[in-house]
Amino acid sequence: MGLTDIKKELKKLDHNKLVELIADLYKMNKAVSEYFDFYINPDEKELFKKYKEKVKEAFYPKRGYKLRLSDGKSAISDFKKLGGSPDLVADLMLYYVEMGVVFTNDFGDID
Repeated sequence: MGLTDIKKELKKLDHNKLVELIADLYKMNKAVSEYFDFYINPDEKELFKKYKEKVKEAFYPKRGYKLRLSDGKSAISDFKKLGGSPDLVADLMLYYVEMGVVFTNDFGDID
């Protein structure tokens, strides 16, 4: 099923059914809820702080010691998808590199 098929089906729905469908999506999918939260209240600085913390968490988790570089990269990707400004996306990318340098300085070079 493609996007055009989805659009055709959504056009068939009345307003109340469409609102109910979006509400269900909001409840079931975290990415959708984040998108709608940002769409309704576009506080880019607050969103940046949240994703900056996710990048930090990839290097220095609050629980455990496992390094998760892919979580940091996906945080950058998710921030970009939500519509973060290019300046803040670049700042988040630089923060990722800075955290990598700090981690290497703290623990040494890890293979």
